[in-house]
Amino acid sequence: MTISCPACRHDNTDTAKFCLKCGAPMATVAPVAPAPAASEPPAAPDVVSSSVQETPFGSVNVNVTLTPRPPPVPPPPPTFAPKPAAAAPVAAAPAAKSGGSTGLIIGVVAVAVIAGGAFVFMGKGEAPAPAAAPGKPAAAQAQPLTSKEILNQILGLVRDNRWQDVKPKVNSLKELVQVTKGNRANSEKLTQDGLKMLESNNTAEAITLFEKAIAEDASYFGPRSLLGRTLSRSGKPDAARLVLVDALVIEPDRGGTWFSAAEMFAEMDKPEESASALKLAIHFSANRETAMKFLQDKTQFPSAKFWVVVENNRSALNGVPASKTN
Repeated sequence: MTISCPACRHDNTDTAKFCLKCGAPMATVAPVAPAPAASEPPAAPDVVSSSVQETPFGSVNVNVTLTPRPPPVPPPPPTFAPKPAAAAPVAAAPAAKSGGSTGLIIGVVAVAVIAGGAFVFMGKGEAPAPAAAPGKPAAAQAQPLTSKEILNQILGLVRDNRWQDVKPKVNSLKELVQVTKGNRANSEKLTQDGLKMLESNNTAEAITLFEKAIAEDASYFGPRSLLGRTLSRSGKPDAARLVLVDALVIEPDRGGTWFSAAEMFAEMDKPEESASALKLAIHFSANRETAMKFLQDKTQFPSAKFWVVVENNRSALNGVPASKTN
């Protein structure tokens, strides 16, 4: 269950005390109750035909078409507000061709682990739909990709070993949001305190401290990554996914957050997605040698499922190229 921030309308987990995007207090926010039924029967809604793809970072609709609303019956229909942009006809986004926890550095924080959802890729041979001929209207207007769609494409590129295309996608993700910087020193201190609580298995206090750290500096990816890890290990993968999407949008080239994503996917029985995220963790690691050594220590992996993913991908991890930014 999610609740919206009263200041910026960002979706947050129902346990959040502060908005994960703008840092506004959430203490007085409650889930919005359904609006009472109108006294007059509403006009029939648009009939939507769509195909839903369940992806690691959320469901997306593809091939959406709208059937015109049937004529209203007397009395005259009420005036409707403009339809939201998401309801406009869209064409399927072109599929990307298929192709850090202690030890993976995330700034001053040494631990970061992620949780997520189901991941579905399009086939390797699928090509973008041809453009409309000159002078002819396009069948549907393509919409800008969302952060979830770009994150899914990044995982797909890694799966297909198309590392040369990863950096442009990461850069496009960075352009989606600008977060105002806050008090980084306070945020880092609260993050370290939360990490100590997490290491002592006091998850409730860890969650509170990570949320306070986010409120101090919404632009800092560290507490978001750790909050996602904590929620994932607490059996709340959907809540963790919300937090980790934000962390990856802010800093999509941080090995620690991708390492968190890898653990999340493993816990959700998505070994292929877990392997792709783990490769990204190594790719973006600030210290590759330290990261690879960390992967040898089974005691650092409380998730048995994640350890199996690590063991099954050791040879592949050795072939992961280093990011040119490292």
